[in-house]
Parts: sequence; structure tokens; C-alpha cells
Amino acid sequence: MILSVEVAVGASVQRGQTLMVLEAMKMKNELKAPRDGVVAEIFANAGNQVKYGETLLRFEE
Repeated sequence: MILSVEVAVGASVQRGQTLMVLEAMKMKNELKAPRDGVVAEIFANAGNQVKYGETLLRFEE
């Protein structure tokens, strides 16, 4: 489950910055940016249940 979304569409992010926090098996996991970039789309909101492999966020190319 997504606990929080820490960025917004259009936000500039840096490698290692926390993008979202999710809970899996009672553990909180921070999803961090793999590279510098600009957030183009966010596909998940806080409170959403997500599945393995589901796209949560997309960067601009």
C-alpha cells in the first residue's frame, strides 16, 4: 500500500530523493529516484494498493 507520495508532477528530483513511501509486510519502504529528472506522471496515490511490477511514477525523457 502507498503510504505517501512525496513529490508532485513537474517536480525536479535528484538521484536518491524519496519519491514515495510504501508499506509491504508491515515494513515501510522508501522508493528513491534512480536518477536526476523531472516527474512527468504519478500513477499511484496515498492509500492505493499496488502490485509487484506496477508502474507508480514516470520521469520526463
